Amino acid sequence: MKKNNIIKQKYRNRHKHIKYFKQYSFEETVTIPQQKPNIEDIVSVMVDPEIVSTRVINTPKGKSYEGQSLTGKKISIEIKLKQKITYISDKSTQSVHAIHNETYHSTFIVIPNLIEGCSPEALLKNKILNPKVIIEDAQGQRLDERHIFKNITIFIEVCLPPSYLICYTENCDCNENCLYIDYENCENKKDIICFDNFKISNPQWSPDGQKIAFIRYNKNCSTLCISHIRSLTTEEVTDSHIFKYITGFNWSSDSENIVFTAYMKNKKDIFLLNVDSCEWRPLTFSQDNCDSFKAKYSLDGEKIAYLKYLGDYINLFLMKKNGLGTKQLTRYKKVRDYDWVDENEIIYIYYDIEKGYKINILNILNYYEWELPNTDLELNLRKIKTSPDKRYVGFIARACDIDNIYIYNLDSYELRNITEYKHEVNISDFDWKSDSEQIYFSCDELGCYNLYSVYICDGEITQLSNSNASNINISYRTKII
Repeated sequence: MKKNNIIKQKYRNRHKHIKYFKQYSFEETVTIPQQKPNIEDIVSVMVDPEIVSTRVINTPKGKSYEGQSLTGKKISIEIKLKQKITYISDKSTQSVHAIHNETYHSTFIVIPNLIEGCSPEALLKNKILNPKVIIEDAQGQRLDERHIFKNITIFIEVCLPPSYLICYTENCDCNENCLYIDYENCENKKDIICFDNFKISNPQWSPDGQKIAFIRYNKNCSTLCISHIRSLTTEEVTDSHIFKYITGFNWSSDSENIVFTAYMKNKKDIFLLNVDSCEWRPLTFSQDNCDSFKAKYSLDGEKIAYLKYLGDYINLFLMKKNGLGTKQLTRYKKVRDYDWVDENEIIYIYYDIEKGYKINILNILNYYEWELPNTDLELNLRKIKTSPDKRYVGFIARACDIDNIYIYNLDSYELRNITEYKHEVNISDFDWKSDSEQIYFSCDELGCYNLYSVYICDGEITQLSNSNASNINISYRTKII
């Protein structure tokens, strides 16, 4: 007679769009019904899961004793497990018998307050948020002739179907200029708006993921426009009679406001625009030979950094979100581009006439700054962007008519060229994927601009589009948490 026979059954299944998940195990001792014979050997343990009910519940916010962040939302799932244990009896006939039972279990998964800009209640109601139960492992062990020890490992996932995560503009020599949205693998391209006589550039998702702002140009002026993803409508939000040229903009963290740079009365200043009302007001008041531009909200949305051109220098400045409390952060620098690392640190590229292009990090609280180690590239640097996890910064470096994307690890001070182009190529734009594992970029490697992605771990490059564009600007949808 076999004393410790163990039967395991493995269930392997994964959904490539898993967003939120939980794994747990439970144990149970099963007693053989009185009318059935004793056990000699276990044949199988079969478990068929069924979701009985699913609902979103409100919970307190904070951090649990185990260190889990509580967002204020959980998805509660009730599961019915239909189980069947098959065994061989210890009788001489070696007959096969089965034990059937059902158990109910309730569990929960912490989910964000908003998922891609939508409430989880609405997503669940419309069957867009799809919970799924997978039995990863089911095993049974004979304890004695009348008892079986059973252990079941359950994996619960909440999936979302693919969604539009990339927006980009294509400008073509044939005068067709379009704004598109697409899945991250570029397999579901959808045009939002196209123009015949206007060029468009600098698309930016709003932080809530519901709108895309961009600049529309013609020969004499430019305007700031916003496309609404749900209604597929586009509107101008600046008046070309007031603002001659729009040169850049940035969304506020709540998606309610935009700071933009524009020429008004031949002076380049920064303005604040309310997206709903289209009301605006100036935040800077430039004098002669003094321009303010390239404004960016801090990560907490309370401050705005910007560049100011005066004489031969371009320096970093800071102000409160209402335009008050202006401070000068750098002096006697020629800053080319910058980005926020966290709420109190800014990383920026500047040009030194003796050393060439350099990268510094500046603490805005104590004005302490330092040069990043191992960045003596002697290359032309531009477009610096911090990764969403704040671990890396990426930038474009150019030498001998060759553009490449470099990434710098802020923890290990390691610098790597992840595209490694050896021939003449122009990289127009790039953006980080929300998991910080990939970079999307546009370049003219094939003569026309196309979209590409590159994994930062191994530098594997994949071509995602096949276009004849003369330029492409790209924006990856902000991760909503």
